[in-house]
Amino acid sequence: MCEKIGHGEPVDTVFVARKSIGKTWRELKAEGEAPEKARVTTRILRLRGLEEGKNSGPGVDSFNRYIYLHGTVFEERIGEGTSAGCITLLNRDMLELFDAVPEGTLVWVEV
Repeated sequence: MCEKIGHGEPVDTVFVARKSIGKTWRELKAEGEAPEKARVTTRILRLRGLEEGKNSGPGVDSFNRYIYLHGTVFEERIGEGTSAGCITLLNRDMLELFDAVPEGTLVWVEV
């Protein structure tokens, strides 16, 4: 994993384009916003592929395609493919993982 994003932000913080919008999902929900606005929450671990032609290089590059491990408001749907290629985790698990691994940690993803 090449980049850790969201250190110190509250749980359920909503990220758009890898930047906190300054609100949590609960705050957006109280304002009547739809969950689609909060697809990426809590923390982001951004991935950079190492296998040329599989997850690195033109058309498949994980980094350029913005593939992350991240929290989600759709916790009840973990494992159902609710993201566009990312790996979603329960927000509490995302916090634990974020705090446990240093930037640069190798991540093996198997499908």
